Amino acid sequence: MRPAQLKEKIINVSLNSSSLYSKVKSKARELAEFLKEGYLVISMGKASMTMFKGFIDGSGLEPIEGLIVKPRGLGYDVALDKIDVIEAGHPLPDEGSLRAGEKALTIARRAGELERPLVVLVSGGGSAMVESPIEGVSLEDLVTINRLLLNSGASISEINVVRRHLSRVKGGGLVKASGNVEVYGLYASDVPGDFLEDIASGPTAPDPTTFHDALEVMKRYELLDRAPEGVVKVLRKGEEGALEETLKPGDPRLRRVTNVIVASAFDVVNGVAKALSEEGYNTIILTTTAQGESREVGKFLASITFDIIRKGVPLRPPAAIVAGGETSVSVKGHGLGGRNQELALSWALELRRLGIRGDDALMIALATDGIDGPTDAAGAAITPGSIDLMYRSGVNPVKALIENDSYHALASVDALIKTGPTGSNLNNVIVILVSGHEH
Repeated sequence: MRPAQLKEKIINVSLNSSSLYSKVKSKARELAEFLKEGYLVISMGKASMTMFKGFIDGSGLEPIEGLIVKPRGLGYDVALDKIDVIEAGHPLPDEGSLRAGEKALTIARRAGELERPLVVLVSGGGSAMVESPIEGVSLEDLVTINRLLLNSGASISEINVVRRHLSRVKGGGLVKASGNVEVYGLYASDVPGDFLEDIASGPTAPDPTTFHDALEVMKRYELLDRAPEGVVKVLRKGEEGALEETLKPGDPRLRRVTNVIVASAFDVVNGVAKALSEEGYNTIILTTTAQGESREVGKFLASITFDIIRKGVPLRPPAAIVAGGETSVSVKGHGLGGRNQELALSWALELRRLGIRGDDALMIALATDGIDGPTDAAGAAITPGSIDLMYRSGVNPVKALIENDSYHALASVDALIKTGPTGSNLNNVIVILVSGHEH
């Protein structure tokens, strides 16, 4: 089967492999015996609805009280009593995020008062959607610093170092608030390396970083002079020891905490790789932790694709490279796009520069949550041949890349993938297919 014919299958396998319902349901069965006397629950992030349903169905137990924090615009059909549902913003926090943060802390304290376990279901997006800032930091400050960080080219790990040190929820904040009860954190990882402290900034996880580290991130990306005064003041006070640090590894309170990663990008990447092997492609999983500037990663992947096409290394065609991770974009232009769209456009441009013009190579770059950047697209599916089609339609793809306007360039050749919000979030998947071999 040629690359173009496999496009829909790859997208479907990617989304099916990222489904969290069954994974959470299985883990909930294991935990049910510890929750029979009653428990409280908080479910946050882009997959909050799916994870909540999986937990309820798996445990067979309804919570005493609970909170679901979901993305704006995502439907829900939960009808349980004593479950609050709050819509909140992403990728930037909003008033809903603050309500969700205060409610999450209230439920954590309530668990301590009732001496009942607290279950926290965590998926990507929770950093923006659940927030209770340290005194001195306003919502406007949070929006500004998040926008600066997201557009700076900083990695998600670096961004979350700063986020954790501005928050009462993040970096183990829910553990601090819960008194002496057992806490069970079930995490769906959307970050490279699956570090708990980076998944929604780790509301039940220890944080190995410090206020000093947060200031170093700000310095590294030259944000100190552009950041809100309240943010800088809080970070400096923390560095001086005037504010309590986040929960640290080795803290005795962690003895009552069980954190488990129930799903990660590897599940998606492995599922896609198996499907392509079954289709007869020589397949390799390149990495599940791809990071760096999207356009530079795109160029690097183009060089590998070129070698497969021209030299049959590291794989002979028909060949498939599968990768996962989270690249970043330093936004300097005024266009529209996302990390996957920019990566795909850069890949196709680089192959075109190297003299590859046809459709025997295909890249699919896809966000498993269905949302790539501030757009209605999940990513892109493109061939090197698409570049000439862009020029013929009056679009200059080089200029589009410079302006961070990959969305409109890709739209001009019908290369965007649109799935709508998927109710899951296991990072991004990148697939490269090569069917032919040039001599």
